Amino acid sequence: MASSADPSKSAADGDNFASDKASQPGVDQMIDAIDDGTWGGWIKKHLAMLLVYAANNPTTFVYYVLIVMSPLLILSAICAYKLAKEIEQRNKDQKRKQRRDANIKKSRSKKDN
Repeated sequence: MASSADPSKSAADGDNFASDKASQPGVDQMIDAIDDGTWGGWIKKHLAMLLVYAANNPTTFVYYVLIVMSPLLILSAICAYKLAKEIEQRNKDQKRKQRRDANIKKSRSKKDN
């Protein structure tokens, strides 16, 4: 049985990032070698850590991505619906104006005759 003092052996701690990094010392050394003194280095380092986490815990990573993205997808759907309604209303108004202008032209041409 796994002891609770050793996090790398615990099956319940599958999402523990520290235990995942401890199981891959080569990757840990490469991440630590990235200079994070600049914005570019900081982004590279954190992106590398994110990729390691995603590789070690793919289902949890996908779950988190879906949780974060779902409000944005809902907002996008609402905006698309409103835009479609606005375009539809604009087309109706344009057709109504064209019919009105055509009727005005007809009535004026009849008065001239």
